[in-house]
Amino acid sequence: MTLKAEKHAIMSYKKNRLILNSMPKFDVTFRSSKAVDLSDAFQFDWNDDGKLLCSIENNIVDLPDARRFLPSLYARLRSAILRRAVVALPTHSRYFPAARSGILQAHRVITSNVVRNAPYAGIEDNHVPRLSGVVSDFVSTIIDMHPIRGTHNDTGNQIESDIFGGHVKLKYTDPGALPEIFYERSKITVPIHRTSSTISGLAPFTLHLKHRVGARDVLIIEEPEAHLHPSNQGRLAGHIVKLVREGANIIITTHSSTLFESVSQYLRASQLQPEGRKNTFGREDLYLCEDEIAPHLFRMDGDGGSVVERIALSATDGMEQEEFVKEDRLMNEINLRIEEHVG
Repeated sequence: MTLKAEKHAIMSYKKNRLILNSMPKFDVTFRSSKAVDLSDAFQFDWNDDGKLLCSIENNIVDLPDARRFLPSLYARLRSAILRRAVVALPTHSRYFPAARSGILQAHRVITSNVVRNAPYAGIEDNHVPRLSGVVSDFVSTIIDMHPIRGTHNDTGNQIESDIFGGHVKLKYTDPGALPEIFYERSKITVPIHRTSSTISGLAPFTLHLKHRVGARDVLIIEEPEAHLHPSNQGRLAGHIVKLVREGANIIITTHSSTLFESVSQYLRASQLQPEGRKNTFGREDLYLCEDEIAPHLFRMDGDGGSVVERIALSATDGMEQEEFVKEDRLMNEINLRIEEHVG
């Protein structure tokens, strides 16, 4: 079947992707019977084998005007293809700003200030703090957090255990009240605002994994390595790879050579057999394929903007690390100069 406009094919659907300028040859099954209402005459649906089925509740020859038939057929067919094309696309995006640690520790103060001033709106001048859209959305997701098991609940718990040896918990003291966030370890409970920046920086991420993030969601994380020891940066990289294997879509900004190199190692691990990965990382399913990662370098252009460059990668060599190597060379040169002038 070909769908055309002005003699040109306009759409195609292949491997869960909608492509313009061509149209697949669908296997279509027609069932014909009598119907009165033309608007209900055409029904398209996909069966379990990926075959598009078309039910026509009217004989074409019985229609009073063929010009009414074609637009309706086209509209229903296009809708069916679009539904199929977007079924595997991400459903929600979750953004974790670089300042998430401070925002989480102060979220109750921010919310209380807004609520306290709300009754005076329109009566007197209010000095309600202005929050950016990113911060407002971030705070709203925190105060609207509920202890519902998320898609990546187990991974969220594993991150907490591996990196700070405890767990972040939600507690509701009164119906309708803001949730209280605590850190628990060895039967000791501490309010989140009294924890270290390591815990408060990762807590929003793990809370979302445990209670909000669904399948195929997009997770945008600024500086996931913030406040983490290099060894914990490597552990976090492994959990990020695990999330990719679970179907999450992740966008990261980083300045960490440790995190970058750790991700690169998981790319190289795609060459290994499952037993080799298990011996190296302790798990068989920790790896990245070349088409699952797209590293880019944002280089300042001198005019206040940036030039985005694709970073070369391969399963054999991992990701190219030219920028980090340059910095290492510069540090070594400084050390050599120091040595030259010692004594």
